[in-house]
Amino acid sequence: MSKETARFVQVTLRTFTGLVRVFAVRCRAQQRNRIKMSVRVRAPALLTWVGLVLVFTASSSGGSAKNVAAQQLPSAPTGLRITPEGWTHEPAGLTTWVDTPINAFTGNGWGIVNPNGYATVVADATAPLSPAAVGQWQYPSGFAGGSAPANMFHRLPSPLSEAFVGVWWKPSKPWQGHSSSVNKIYFLLGGACGNLVPVMYGPRGGPYQLRVAPEWGNWSWLAPNVNPVPVALGSWHKIELYFKYNTPGTGIVRWWMDGTLIGDYTNISFPGSCFAEFQFSPTWGGVGDVKTETDYFWFGHAHISYR
Repeated sequence: MSKETARFVQVTLRTFTGLVRVFAVRCRAQQRNRIKMSVRVRAPALLTWVGLVLVFTASSSGGSAKNVAAQQLPSAPTGLRITPEGWTHEPAGLTTWVDTPINAFTGNGWGIVNPNGYATVVADATAPLSPAAVGQWQYPSGFAGGSAPANMFHRLPSPLSEAFVGVWWKPSKPWQGHSSSVNKIYFLLGGACGNLVPVMYGPRGGPYQLRVAPEWGNWSWLAPNVNPVPVALGSWHKIELYFKYNTPGTGIVRWWMDGTLIGDYTNISFPGSCFAEFQFSPTWGGVGDVKTETDYFWFGHAHISYR
């Protein structure tokens, strides 16, 4: 394949749901059997390398094309990244409050409580939005339920009655689930007033689903009521959450994972203007129970906007 003839590559990818997407992308051949190319994709779901086919296409001066070669790749070739752009379900007109990679625990309004050093910054070139470095929360063997390895926090605007939160997050594989089925991811914290908490929920060993806990009053779980897509352990996930206060009983809570709508509730009665702080405080449990293996949560990026 020469530099003069190989100008385009057709990339076929599968999403978590099995959806096949095809993209034609420009590339340059650097030398025999090697390609340098960059791909920028607007996609509703995180793309994974379930099966990838590269079809090298040569174009002529007349605009016709023909397949020159095809290669089946079981994993992503070095240097090729597929990055979904932006926060797909963020409503128009919101004001950005936070938009930061989690490659440091302080600065830009962030602080952290990390007494045991269980939160660290580590290299991860696979992070979809903010590669190179991410935040790692370690749950060592012997870790007791009912607490988080560390708490990274950021003040929220006040009053806050409508907001969108986007987070890139990855749970380790394997993962020892808590006996209560509760594995909290982050908090919109209101303290005694109440909290709004996305949770990886499921029995020990899975499967796990993405639920939301509206922790105020005599609350009940907001379980998936649109698409109960299971959480894939060991993979990066884009979690998007939107809430809006309204008259009692007509408030909104919606959330998405990897572009797919998981839950949509329009009958929520919120407490008074409540949420004062965002926290990466991924609490394991529940009370009781003890980790018998070392597990991890990773956070790559946080985005918060409001109206």
